[in-house]
Amino acid sequence: MKVVTGRRQSEVLALLAVFCMSMTSCRNDAIAPRGGVPPIDQMTNLGTTIVDVNLKTGEVTTHPLESSAATASGVDARFFGAPGTISHTFTLRGGAPTAGNTFTLDDRIENAFSFPIGTDLMHATGVFPEDTMGVYVYMAILPTVTAGCTPSGTCSVAADSGEDGAFPFTTPTPQPYMFFKTILEAADHAPHHGLDFTDQSNVGGIDYFRSFSFRAKPGVTNFKFGVSASAAVVKPNETRWKVTYIADSLPNRVGTSLADLRSDPDWRRGASAGAVSDTSIVATGCPAGGTTKCLRISSVTPSNGALADDSLFYYRSDSVGTTDNAYISATVSVSGNKPNNPTVFIGMQDRVHLMLFGISQNKLGFCDGTGAFVGTPTTTTATSYRISKFGTDSVVVYLDGATTSTINVAYSTLPPAPAFATPNKFFWFGNRVQFASSPKPSGDISLWSSVVYEIGVTGP
Repeated sequence: MKVVTGRRQSEVLALLAVFCMSMTSCRNDAIAPRGGVPPIDQMTNLGTTIVDVNLKTGEVTTHPLESSAATASGVDARFFGAPGTISHTFTLRGGAPTAGNTFTLDDRIENAFSFPIGTDLMHATGVFPEDTMGVYVYMAILPTVTAGCTPSGTCSVAADSGEDGAFPFTTPTPQPYMFFKTILEAADHAPHHGLDFTDQSNVGGIDYFRSFSFRAKPGVTNFKFGVSASAAVVKPNETRWKVTYIADSLPNRVGTSLADLRSDPDWRRGASAGAVSDTSIVATGCPAGGTTKCLRISSVTPSNGALADDSLFYYRSDSVGTTDNAYISATVSVSGNKPNNPTVFIGMQDRVHLMLFGISQNKLGFCDGTGAFVGTPTTTTATSYRISKFGTDSVVVYLDGATTSTINVAYSTLPPAPAFATPNKFFWFGNRVQFASSPKPSGDISLWSSVVYEIGVTGP
């Protein structure tokens, strides 16, 4: 599962943090994250902070990476080390360790910007938005021995495992990263007291620190490494925000307790009262070339024969404004569905109009709140869909990566948005089978390789 965030390349706001390279060395991490949370793009021009560790004295110092450093092509030190960005404090746990042992380096981080980081939504401090886009932290430069012995197979230092994945942020070689489902609130001018951070249970701040765990060979006395990070930035300090689900794990929300802050980026799960849909991650039949896993949602007629619907869908609550541009796209294949009645849906809404796209065996098109086609659906078949909202002008559908639209409707002609709810469903996907129809559908299956939405733009 992936949730990712976008930002202007010219105004990348890099957030320094330290992530847990060992599951056992983390705090508030009772639930380990599932793997694989890549960023939206090649995030170049991210600055890096160098961390120098002295194993003899226990001293830890930091400084910005010089922009001319050859070890991290493309990074830019101007985003780091300046007042008013972030602050952090490293501590070698237990002081100077014994050479050759595994040891832990803690870092407490704080946001020094005048606005929150980790979400697109402005909010009252301590009043957590319905969803977050989170914080990405990656090891821009892997640990390197700087004193004590000559780097070799018997003179080395390595970070322990436990990262969420790897991605080539600033170098051709993928760099390990961690994702944190949280917000760093705006600066409160009280350094390192831990209350710059809120959690999803709305209880205020937590002492938000993470830990590196390292293993050093005997003879190593000093080493260094580099850390970088990025996060969503609230409006109007940013103009676009992107969230991506790649179906390598179920998107089910784990929880909202402090222990869940490092759980995967997640989607809330909705279902009808008598839903008998099942979900699983499968490795066969997935749409799109090169896809190895996908999410399977299967709908079947209730065993009691009741006339009902069998709905199972996933949704997120990142708010879309009426005048905002936005899009949602998905790669999905459908089987077992019947003609004319859509049973698989991709949608978004902005509290004014509903942009619900439905898929039946022989038709594709926009639907109303009951799931019935409105307007004139198309008979074109596809496995890749993008529904683009052009502010209050129009909503356009592109199929299979085409740059020419297949469906183009005036925004004002779309059905009204559903009544406001908490949490509100702004983006969603899944199955909805109406058993009141005849013949009753059974065995409707959708296979989802990916789902992407982005606020602020009409396409990738």
